[in-house]
Amino acid sequence: VGNIADFDPAIHGINRAELPEVDRYILGQFYHLVERVTKAYDDYEFHTMYHGVHNFCAVDLGSLYLDVIKDRLYCDAPNSFSRRAAQTVICEILLGLVRLIAPVLVHTAEEAWQYLPDGLKDSDSVHFSEWPKIEPDCLDEAMEEKWAGFMAIRREVAKALELARSEKVIGSSLDAGVTLYPDADLAEVLGQFELSELEALFIVSEVEIAKQGNDAAPQGAWEGLDGRIKVLVSEAEGAKCERCWRYST
Repeated sequence: VGNIADFDPAIHGINRAELPEVDRYILGQFYHLVERVTKAYDDYEFHTMYHGVHNFCAVDLGSLYLDVIKDRLYCDAPNSFSRRAAQTVICEILLGLVRLIAPVLVHTAEEAWQYLPDGLKDSDSVHFSEWPKIEPDCLDEAMEEKWAGFMAIRREVAKALELARSEKVIGSSLDAGVTLYPDADLAEVLGQFELSELEALFIVSEVEIAKQGNDAAPQGAWEGLDGRIKVLVSEAEGAKCERCWRYST
């Protein structure tokens, strides 16, 4: 988790309000999980707790957030804002997640807790620690609606990249440049992001949004969301950075 042993939130942490939006989004998703899991325990619905934690780890973390921030953790300067922001979020989620699983995965949670630096813990044992509290400042309905629209687009881009990979057009996703041909509504969703943000979120080297709309997409472009968006994947131009593996002109 990005040298969490050397991370002190009081010194290196970033204020939540200053975090990049993807970091604030994933924190919001986590506190929705805290809300669901707490209610599930209260109602003795342990299957709800299990599915909630599993889906959060597999989908929100595994398929999105950890994929997006790994370049920050591996490539950015140790004390850079971007790396510290990622560490701030994974630290907060890690501390909460271990507590959430403690009532049912008692030994696993305790073992994980013992590996945490003493400065991060409020107790010698996870079973004597405070239960995670829902943080209202992390919940933003407008932002969640925006990201729901974006995630639908991201899934289509992922499918287009996988097809290009299977056809040997690219190797990894960072070998790719992506041109998007959205309809008017999806263009509005994409317009809320900088192109550099989209490159990081799609994990590609270049993103372009066509002005002509999805009717202008060339033959062979991936078509998704009932034809509302088309995605053209090509080899990225420029030279490959030996550190981050991104291509740049």
